[in-house]
Amino acid sequence: MKKIKIEGTAFSAVPFAAQNKNKHTLQAEQISIENNEDFVYKFADNQNADENKIVVFDDAKSGKKVAVKLNDKTIEKLKKYFGEEDVYAREDGMVRLNNKAEAFVSGWFGDIAYNREVLGADKDKDGKINEEEYRQTKSFFGGYVSIEVSKKSGKVVSMEDVITSSYKGGVTLASGDYVQSFKTEYTNIDTVLQDTINTDKNFDGTETLEEILKFTYKTDNTMLAVANDVSDMFGISLDTVLNGSLDGLISSKIKKRNNDEEEQKKKLEAIQKLIAAGGDISVLSPEEKELLRYELAKYKRKDSESYDVNDLNKLSDELKNMQTYKENADSSNETVGMYYKDRG
Repeated sequence: MKKIKIEGTAFSAVPFAAQNKNKHTLQAEQISIENNEDFVYKFADNQNADENKIVVFDDAKSGKKVAVKLNDKTIEKLKKYFGEEDVYAREDGMVRLNNKAEAFVSGWFGDIAYNREVLGADKDKDGKINEEEYRQTKSFFGGYVSIEVSKKSGKVVSMEDVITSSYKGGVTLASGDYVQSFKTEYTNIDTVLQDTINTDKNFDGTETLEEILKFTYKTDNTMLAVANDVSDMFGISLDTVLNGSLDGLISSKIKKRNNDEEEQKKKLEAIQKLIAAGGDISVLSPEEKELLRYELAKYKRKDSESYDVNDLNKLSDELKNMQTYKENADSSNETVGMYYKDRG
């Protein structure tokens, strides 16, 4: 049995105080989908109404309503957990969320719309968010995947999958370096919200890495979920991760790892130089600016020439934590070889 470590929370729902409306209030409520002023967000017109139902709930931040389209499976899941009174079926065919069901879904909408900045991501207003638009949001997370390989058999003996940072901007990531699958021909807040509801299996308002991987790879088995992620991150077949010998398959990664460690050291030195200068970007050489281009892209400048020192300290700590992990990996015993790959 392989040792498995998986930890970290990617996203958390925005707190929303449950408000229990009685049945008479729900029946009497006037909701006009055509009145755009009542809604902070309304489902895209190009969605197929026959496949999804309109679901309405209140938005805590704006005080306005939200109208999304969710499939029957997701709505039934909400009914089963919260009860039919909290997932009220209106005579006009719409579903009006109430009480704890509304608090749960609205909390996740708030996280997606405002914390991840998906609201407004559809820049060309075509009713869908393409990959380029999605990467402008903060819907990503960083961390690392590591495996220990027996030097005798060449087989994987342990796997680690860890989140070290959340709400990362997609523009800072290498192409494909994130867990996000465009499962339909378009993506929008509705589909992201639906996936999030179904990922948060215990309804606790947090999306853990374990939940994300199990949802992504469609399995309830933790080891299989992590093995799939290792397979994707290292570019090795799943069967090889689970049963085969990795001898020779990832030895080329060792050289890259040494290069990564040297680059990490240079990044830390450049960040410390920037912190000492109070965030003034002009102190960095062109090479250092290029080296930190992706790391600094996720932070807003205070002005045209400087970054907030608090943000730089966070970035420095993040890189130091990763460096400590790598040093610990180097000190592992002689019976195994350890390999890692950064996420984000």
